[in-house]
Amino acid sequence: MSTRIRLRRADYTNWSNDNPTLDYGEVGLVFDTMTTGGKNTFVGFKIGDGATNFDNLLMHRVPTSAGD
Repeated sequence: MSTRIRLRRADYTNWSNDNPTLDYGEVGLVFDTMTTGGKNTFVGFKIGDGATNFDNLLMHRVPTSAGD
C-alpha cells in the first residue's frame, strides 16, 4: 500500500489574501514568485494549530548557503 502526503503550497500573496486557518499540524509551504521572475522559490513554511489564521502563524525559514 502506498501513501501520498500532500502539503498546501502557494505564494505569499495568495496565502495572505486567503488567510486560512491551517488544521492542527497542517503544513503550509510559502513560495516567492514576485522577486524571482515567476520561478517558485521556497521561502519557508508555517504549521497550523487549528485556531490561528495564516498571517498570525510563525514563519519557519530554512537556512540558505548565504548564512541566513
